[in-house]
Amino acid sequence: MRPTLKDFGKGLSVSALSLALYAIALTCFNALMLLIISMEEGGQGVTDYTMTFTESVILLSQGVGLEFESIRLTLVPWGLTILLVVLIRSAAARLGCSWSGFLTGLAVWAAVHAWMAATVQMVIIDAIPFVMLKTGAVYAVGYLWALIPRTNLPRRITWKDMAFLPDPVIDAVRAALRLTAIIVTCFVVISFVTVCTWTALNHQAMGRLFSSMGMETGSAIMTTIASMIWLPTFMTWALSWVSGSGFSIGSLTTFSLWNGQAQSLPTIPVFALFPEAVELPWARIALMAMPFALSLILGLWQMFASSRFNVLGREHDGSSSTTKDDDTRDTPELVSWKTVRLFVPPTIAFCLTCVLISVLLPAVFAMANGSLGYDRLAHIGVDIAASTQTLTRPTALGFLAAWLLGVIAVAARYGMARLSQTIRNRNSRISTTAKASKADDESPKPTGTDERTPRTVVSDRRTDTQSATASTVEAKTFRTVSSAESVNPTTKEDK
Repeated sequence: MRPTLKDFGKGLSVSALSLALYAIALTCFNALMLLIISMEEGGQGVTDYTMTFTESVILLSQGVGLEFESIRLTLVPWGLTILLVVLIRSAAARLGCSWSGFLTGLAVWAAVHAWMAATVQMVIIDAIPFVMLKTGAVYAVGYLWALIPRTNLPRRITWKDMAFLPDPVIDAVRAALRLTAIIVTCFVVISFVTVCTWTALNHQAMGRLFSSMGMETGSAIMTTIASMIWLPTFMTWALSWVSGSGFSIGSLTTFSLWNGQAQSLPTIPVFALFPEAVELPWARIALMAMPFALSLILGLWQMFASSRFNVLGREHDGSSSTTKDDDTRDTPELVSWKTVRLFVPPTIAFCLTCVLISVLLPAVFAMANGSLGYDRLAHIGVDIAASTQTLTRPTALGFLAAWLLGVIAVAARYGMARLSQTIRNRNSRISTTAKASKADDESPKPTGTDERTPRTVVSDRRTDTQSATASTVEAKTFRTVSSAESVNPTTKEDK
């Protein structure tokens, strides 16, 4: 499809509308906050810095570092970044999007931010090409989020394109993606709950800090709302804190489950919410064991669920495959290729999940780091390697434990089947022997030692009675004759 002027116009409209709405919202909030501060604190001319402050926040929210006197600010407010991406996506979905419009809007977006970085009164740490690259990346994420679902690309790239792989491998890849999404979601929930817990426990300390700084209620409220733009950053720090690694505010102090001291920190009200050390050993162990417990539960679900890997071979309706009909079947061998093929897909899924988490977590932790100044405040955030290790290691151990439990369950099931088959065979032999004995007992016993039943023969009004006596040497036949025949014998022996 050829691009038209309308498509180029839509790209320009998306870029201009998104930037205008974002700038207007930030300008209004910054003007209100500075006005309240100037009224309560008695500052003169504070509102004159509204536009400069707004431009700085727009650039900072897209990863562009700033310098102002002794402040070197590179800590990105990811809350504003997420809101900007959602705004771009909504504008593109509303006005229409295309590949030609994407290129036009990206060029305009990068050019406007380059001009903004060149004219802002604060010092920009990054060079203009890096400013254009960072701001263009933010715009690309938002626009492509709306564009790609409208194209044929999602319909072209399907699981059928991976038909060259065996079905168990495809199922393992699906399970790995599913497990990664679930684990990341659970980590987000855990970090958010942790930040809320910090706020509930330490909000009084934050109030005391406002009082010691002489800030009135309005200024305190506005600065607190402004601090919420760093909520994703605080959530990332909270996730590292829960796992046991902790985070540091420069070289001033480190917050972890074992220590926490906020007295030597800069007078930033939100820093008063940071936690103290956890005194109870069992509470520290419980917090650090959450990734292990999470992966163990998910691993067991994947191993034993009838709609997942189903290592026990249960049917989808929840009934066990070991039924009365299976009693007549032979018990399968435990060490066989069938058993190996049964455990290969979950192994691939668990390993791939650990790899994906090991790649995602360092990227997230790196984006949550930054600086608030020089020297002692040059680095604020988490230790990327330590935090990643404290989360991925228990997660991998949880999957390993689930896999081993699956092996134990299959081995136990095999042992029970063998034992049941042995018992059935023994009972069958006993039953056969008992039936044979009963049949022998019920059979008629012979009257003599080895005699045959006498036979009476009647012929020509003569009744002959024969009795056969069984003998190992010879059997003779005796005949009873009438008186008429006693005179004239008829056989040689009678004669």
